[in-house]
Amino acid sequence: MSRKLSMVEQGYARFNAHDLDWVLGHLARDVIWEDAADVPDTRVYRGVEEVRSFLESFGRHWETLRFEPLELLEGRGVVMARCRLVGRGRASGAEVDAEVIHLFTVRRRKVRAIRTFFDRETAAEAAGIELSAG
Repeated sequence: MSRKLSMVEQGYARFNAHDLDWVLGHLARDVIWEDAADVPDTRVYRGVEEVRSFLESFGRHWETLRFEPLELLEGRGVVMARCRLVGRGRASGAEVDAEVIHLFTVRRRKVRAIRTFFDRETAAEAAGIELSAG
């Protein structure tokens, strides 16, 4: 497994273990995190402090939340991570089990950008990754 794939896989494990310091330590200071375009009130978070606030907000909205990587693919300077998002809403108690795709732009051992998608083919196209048939 390449260094980039390993870092992304470990990032999910550290996030799930509530180790935000590790996660944030692997982001470039000027990182950009984009919500999925099809989410209401979609946002773009700029810089480590905005991303920190965003990630810390998960605890206010979710009683439990974890990302389970299902597929990691590497393209030119990019890692596409298809994950199962599993959680329970704090206020509603609603169970969520959904698929989400993150595109990580990685340079010099730091994550420079993260884009979120709900469609694997759209994410792969944005990453310049060719998916195998079947």
